[in-house]
Amino acid sequence: MRVGILVIDVFDFPVSDLVKALSERGYETSAVLYVGAKNLETGEHYIGDNADSVIVCGNTGSFMEWIRQSYDVEEKLQAFSIADKSYALYDASDDDFIENTLVPMLNAGSRTFYTTTRFRTFGRTEAELREMLKDQLRNRNRIVFEFYPERDECEVTMRYSSKTSKASVDEMIAAVSSRLKDCTYAFNSRSLAETVADLLKIRGKKLCIAESFTGGGIAAALTAVPGASSFLYEDAVCYAPEAKTERLGVDSAILQTYGAVSIETVYEMAAGLLMRGNCDIAVATTGNAGPTAEKEGDVGHCFIAVGDSAGIHIYEYRFTGSRREVIESGVKHALFRLFKKLRQNEFEEMLKAQTENEKSE
Repeated sequence: MRVGILVIDVFDFPVSDLVKALSERGYETSAVLYVGAKNLETGEHYIGDNADSVIVCGNTGSFMEWIRQSYDVEEKLQAFSIADKSYALYDASDDDFIENTLVPMLNAGSRTFYTTTRFRTFGRTEAELREMLKDQLRNRNRIVFEFYPERDECEVTMRYSSKTSKASVDEMIAAVSSRLKDCTYAFNSRSLAETVADLLKIRGKKLCIAESFTGGGIAAALTAVPGASSFLYEDAVCYAPEAKTERLGVDSAILQTYGAVSIETVYEMAAGLLMRGNCDIAVATTGNAGPTAEKEGDVGHCFIAVGDSAGIHIYEYRFTGSRREVIESGVKHALFRLFKKLRQNEFEEMLKAQTENEKSE
């Protein structure tokens, strides 16, 4: 099955995301063409000669006006066939459209279709993940693995065809999930912030945050998810040492003795939030994002605290990169530590739920 992509009047359309989504489902993109609405006939003929199915992106309205000059096609259709070729109108990045319209259309014209199981991981490089999965990568069941790294995260996908035996697939999913257990946070396309937000809402937990070097980045990531008011009580950005004392109750003697970037300070920041009694879980950050620091080697040195009434855990990091990259790493590591706190020993239940959802679809 050859799939062509025709982009009309838009030159910054996220074609790479669409190509990736198609590849994960076993469909090769045979041609991509950007055209203006005035050159639709030329563009459609080119794509049509190089593809069995055509995905029309961008100005789909102009395409439909043009196609209805020659064919009787209903105005509101998102997918249709003309002669021996199928068309899908893809206006914007939409996972639901891909799963519920595009993939079924492509599968209908193909004898073999593919399914993808994904593992969204954090804190491991692609090289580390490949080493962890080296035995699985040698499989002889034509189960294809792909890795999509992005700084601190890496998405691992397993793609297998409808001809692959269920026993082989189940065995492989169990093996991969066991090896990636400690670094996997989702089995779908949800981001780390979205996953954490979902868990906070499901658990009915109230969250308080105290940020220093992350400058409000943790709260910004969470409040970008709809419904954040149901779990986020407050975020106090206490940058100056005096703010840590006045707003969070950090002992000034602690700051003078150990400094603002220390285990002792971040512990007291989190404890100050919990002692107010307004939250179930507290997250605190302190560190030096750079570009300069009082002590040599201190740039990127950070502490993150995550705790509740049962105790507070402190995590020490030495991030590298620019100031922006250090802050971004701090935000994501704080979210991942919060995720681990919320999930604790529930990884098996999370995988089981996802597997059952895939079987029911």
